[in-house]
Amino acid sequence: MLAAAALLVPVFAVLYWLTIPSGTWLIVVAAKALVLVVLVLLGVTFYRTSVTVAASGVRESGFAGPRRDIPRDEVEYVLFVSFYRGHTLDTEQHLFIVGHDGSTLVRMRGRYWAVADMRRVIEVLGAPATIIDEPQSLNEFTRENASLLYWHERRAGFARR
Repeated sequence: MLAAAALLVPVFAVLYWLTIPSGTWLIVVAAKALVLVVLVLLGVTFYRTSVTVAASGVRESGFAGPRRDIPRDEVEYVLFVSFYRGHTLDTEQHLFIVGHDGSTLVRMRGRYWAVADMRRVIEVLGAPATIIDEPQSLNEFTRENASLLYWHERRAGFARR
């Protein structure tokens, strides 16, 4: 929100400065109101994003999707893995909750979720867990577990970090 304000305050200040003398400032007010409504909606959507875990299953409220309830009996295993970020030695942890058909039911990325929260999911869910301690590149992971990744991550060079 602070970044949006840092960008929008000077832009709207200049627009008001340019439009007040000509009397067309009401258009700027309408545009500003529209931008604020969009930002509030995005903020509400962001803050409602959650993953709730119980021994009975997982409830995911994603950023752009509906709330999903996943019963515990649909979970085959949990995979916790570290990826290298881009061409650096920095790592980012990912948690995959995998279904019986081998598809990803829920994915938690270290960019958005704390590692302690991911480990808590493993603990509370109680599903068999595979923890890969050795960091690996996305290419290495794709060779073994391509079906767990998003479609664009499976395309060579398309979304490599």
